[in-house]
Amino acid sequence: IRDSLESVGMVRRLRQSLRSALSIIYAGYWWLVLALLAAMVWPTVMVLPRRAWRHYFIRAAVRLWFFLTGITIQVRTQGGVAPCRAIIVSNHASYLDGGVLSVAIPGELTFIAKQEFAGQFWAGRFLRRLGTLFVRRVDRVEGVKATEDIVGAVMAGERIVAFPEGTLLRRPGLLSFRLGAFAAACEAGVPIVPVAIRGTRTVLRGEQWFPRRASLSVEIGEPILPDGKGFEAAVRLRDSVRAWILDHCGEPDLGREEVDLAAWGQL
Repeated sequence: IRDSLESVGMVRRLRQSLRSALSIIYAGYWWLVLALLAAMVWPTVMVLPRRAWRHYFIRAAVRLWFFLTGITIQVRTQGGVAPCRAIIVSNHASYLDGGVLSVAIPGELTFIAKQEFAGQFWAGRFLRRLGTLFVRRVDRVEGVKATEDIVGAVMAGERIVAFPEGTLLRRPGLLSFRLGAFAAACEAGVPIVPVAIRGTRTVLRGEQWFPRRASLSVEIGEPILPDGKGFEAAVRLRDSVRAWILDHCGEPDLGREEVDLAAWGQL
């Protein structure tokens, strides 16, 4: 019996070692494919003369990346996304989310990014070629300026993409939403299109660089129109959009926990 138990234990250890080795091999392959595609995508985006072509090329490259690394993506839509003048709001679970949305939503998208990226040689130049809107949110004045920039862009016909959680966590869960995108939607009188992304946190968690294979899904909801202007209308719109995303993203609500932690810190 003892020999049998030792044999079973040895088999289990061998299986665990094999799984670990395969995971390491897959991670190395994943990053190798990404590096090779990035070496092709960055200069191509720099030289393509039309923004629409740049977005199309990136979409094709991300699709190829997912295909080569065995990552599948399923897109379900309830109402579609308008070709212009809309603000797309999504949960933010991974650095992959932007690429996933570029695959799931055809056409040109204007992502909102932190101002810090604008000064970076590689990321800044790349994002500017895609029409990225850089915002600074260090205080109330800068927040108002960011909202005005979003209003101006969406009124010019752009489809803005916002991740209102504003940050990434390794831990699963939906954080509270910043108000800027919703205030801009109320001011411009344009709809918010809620989007729920699943699976990207499994592939690549925040603060972690070890990828895993998983299936991804994107659900695009019906556009939600603001019911007025001003602060209260923006709060109502934010709460409606967040409730929809929370119901479809498959992760727990961390918004209440954030409030509880903030209150604890003030004691």
